[in-house]
Amino acid sequence: MNRGAESLQQKKGHKLVIFNANNDPAAQNNAIETYIQQG
Repeated sequence: MNRGAESLQQKKGHKLVIFNANNDPAAQNNAIETYIQQG
């Protein structure tokens, strides 16, 4: 899934950020907070 998304974003000129929290809820929350701050 990631490879397909990366390929498509390159074709469309978009930015894609992929994060794997490895089923760690705290890491997931931190990532979401960071993404919100980045806009």
